[in-house]
Amino acid sequence: MMRAKDVSSSIEAIAPLESGIHGDENGFLFGNSDIEVSGVGVIWMPTAPPLSKAADERLNMLVVHEALFFVEQRFPLVQ
Repeated sequence: MMRAKDVSSSIEAIAPLESGIHGDENGFLFGNSDIEVSGVGVIWMPTAPPLSKAADERLNMLVVHEALFFVEQRFPLVQ
């Protein structure tokens, strides 16, 4: 049996939280970290289609690259 916190720890062993971009939300963000994982989905963005597919597949943990909400970003080289 693997718990969500175990999956999170395995990912963080490969990609430590401090290696992320400053200001990004990284790590286990939502849900119960003690839940038994029945399936893991890996998606780029948490939009409705992949979330619906994950629900249909009964995946109860998602590893997501992009944030749920975007904050305004300004880059000095792009005006």
